[in-house]
Amino acid sequence: MLKLKFITVGSLAERHWREACDEYKKRLSLTCKVEDCEIRETKIAKNPTDGDIKQVLESEAERILAQIPQKAFVIALCIEGKQLSSEELARVIDQKTTEGFSDICFIIGSSHGLSDKVKARADLRLSMSRLTFPHQLARVMLLEAIYRAGEINRGTNFRAYKTPYRKTLAGAFSGGFVLCRLFPLLYRRSRFFLYRAPRELAGQQKELCCNDGDSFK
Repeated sequence: MLKLKFITVGSLAERHWREACDEYKKRLSLTCKVEDCEIRETKIAKNPTDGDIKQVLESEAERILAQIPQKAFVIALCIEGKQLSSEELARVIDQKTTEGFSDICFIIGSSHGLSDKVKARADLRLSMSRLTFPHQLARVMLLEAIYRAGEINRGTNFRAYKTPYRKTLAGAFSGGFVLCRLFPLLYRRSRFFLYRAPRELAGQQKELCCNDGDSFK
């Protein structure tokens, strides 16, 4: 069975990022072994110099390289890396497993990136996009891309598979739509009971009193 190892620098602080990653790792674990390794992020000054950043990256590089399996195919996420489509990534994973790689290792550095030592060890430098995203979102994006690639290799309709929280989001949007449709109706009803109904009732009582000359018994 294929083993996927994710080496990441730093931890996920927000709960929603952790839940999204856990959902994708649970799905991946059905077809392959998943190992998650978090490397402690080295503290750095708020306004670091280039020398400070280089020193921090070198310190993190030693811990990253120590966690890479000896015969693994290594994919490192880099800004200058190669951009692949879902189908192309699926072919890369399928080709490497066919060539005999039982371990594929993915590396995500800190917000300052990766050192040259780690990049030199990588067999493939991968870029998720030319756009700028929150750093912690990179883990979710990578896991989603790998899961989608796996669905392609399995021959499923990857364009129609259910993503995590799809049902929740769909329910939220549909619920909002229903509320938007119901709000005008509820507003009109509330105005009727608060304003029009008391006035109409008072008018009916006055009319009856004037016609009969008697009050209600």
